[in-house]
Amino acid sequence: MISSVSRQPDLPGKGLATLSPSVAPFTCEGARKADGSLRRAAGFTLLEVLLALVLMAFAMVGIWGALRTGARLTRSADASIQRSDRARAVQAFLRGYLGGAQPQAFVPAKDQAARMFRGDPRALTYVAPMPAQLGDGGLFVQTLQFVRNRDSNDYTLQLTYAPLSSDTVAPAAAKPEILLAHVVDGGFEYLVAAQRNAPAKWQRTWHDTNGLPLAVHIVADPGWGGRVGFPEMLIALRAGNGSGVPISLGAGQ
Repeated sequence: MISSVSRQPDLPGKGLATLSPSVAPFTCEGARKADGSLRRAAGFTLLEVLLALVLMAFAMVGIWGALRTGARLTRSADASIQRSDRARAVQAFLRGYLGGAQPQAFVPAKDQAARMFRGDPRALTYVAPMPAQLGDGGLFVQTLQFVRNRDSNDYTLQLTYAPLSSDTVAPAAAKPEILLAHVVDGGFEYLVAAQRNAPAKWQRTWHDTNGLPLAVHIVADPGWGGRVGFPEMLIALRAGNGSGVPISLGAGQ
């Protein structure tokens, strides 16, 4: 005899109650978590954007500072190279042309006696050839002079020159050539032969109308700053004897 089994009707929602407890909350709390993660993945917050902008600004400031420093160092190096080249060129000119001063008489100005060389503490005049780029050949009366600048307390080492002439009036000098600018201080000294076998001595002037000094001492203190300077120069005059000799009239008479 088969006994009949009574089946209870399925109640609505009964199957959901038998599921794992971890599945039912997904419909609310899990949805909120998924929505939040999607929002974060969609973009950056305002604070993150501001922080990125601040970091970028700091990086740009550093790069700009490095570029300015590099440009300043480049300009300083270029200026030092130019000053060094200028100093070497002036030294070569003085050694070659002042050292090659000729025992030729010239007339400094009207009603003045002829002389071969004149030396003062800040100026000297001599006769020598000129570089090809400055003169047309022949001998020139050349004057080196430390000239004080009107707008400042420094000096400029200038070169003026005029062709050696037999006229009693010296020709007008050409426009001065600036050899050194912004010199704090500078001057000349002259080595003179002493009498009676005494050692030669330095003096601040040479006003003898005959002969040339043995050597010229040049001191120039440039106000450039930095490591580039102008060393003191001792230039031996190849035709100098340090004392007066019978004057050679030549082209200067």
